[in-house]
Amino acid sequence: MESDVTMQDERDKEMCAIALDEAFGLCGNNTVIFEQIATIMGIRKADLAAVTPLDSKYRTVLNGGKHDDKWVIARAWDLVVNDKAGIMDAFNQAWGETEVEDVGLNQSLPVPGGISPHDDPDDIDNFPE
Repeated sequence: MESDVTMQDERDKEMCAIALDEAFGLCGNNTVIFEQIATIMGIRKADLAAVTPLDSKYRTVLNGGKHDDKWVIARAWDLVVNDKAGIMDAFNQAWGETEVEDVGLNQSLPVPGGISPHDDPDDIDNFPE
């Protein structure tokens, strides 16, 4: 049986998703939504400017092959426009697809906020000395 806390967490997540969908609906168009999400994610204005207007620049960025913040924005746009993905799902998928070459090994780029998906934030060994 699920605990009351777990059930409340699930309700909170559902309410937050509804609130975000409503907020996105007020933004008017996907370009404005993308700019706001990029800002929330901490993507630099210069990186955002490099891929806007999205309609005309996203393919060039995707074909550039460098999986960075600009690529994440362009890939998310591609998923929304061509695969009809939801915006949040598109950003999550784009982040999941990012890889960089590092000494011959593929590793994931860090997620927004600076914590790698492979890091355990509760692990004391991850804290700077």
